[in-house]
Amino acid sequence: MRLVRSLDPGTGEIIDVLANNLELGASTINSIYRERWRIEEFFRQQQEMYDERKHTIDSRIISISQPHVRSIKRNKAGAKWEFGAKVSVGIVNGLTAIHRIGWDNFNESLDLQGQIREYHCTHESWPENRKA
Repeated sequence: MRLVRSLDPGTGEIIDVLANNLELGASTINSIYRERWRIEEFFRQQQEMYDERKHTIDSRIISISQPHVRSIKRNKAGAKWEFGAKVSVGIVNGLTAIHRIGWDNFNESLDLQGQIREYHCTHESWPENRKA
């Protein structure tokens, strides 16, 4: 047995794993551990939803290969749910600037107000067009 210590790139926490494989490198063992954790967490979430008769759970893993992807309830015609990152952008003089990107749901109209104020401070005038 050996102790494999590494830094989790997502949280910055130190992860200690006991491994009985002496041939694999530390990064390989950590990758295997992370994949196993995803599967265990996915199963735990599914079990909790089943036991408590719920249809959703906070920070639900919907893709084992991409656990950061979240479903966003939209209630749009033809698509009640969207998957992937949500982006808030602004276009000034043909240049696009990303103001916010996130995997969880957020209200773009609240971002728009801040973007308009930021534009006014930068350009000392109000934008000609404002669209949400």
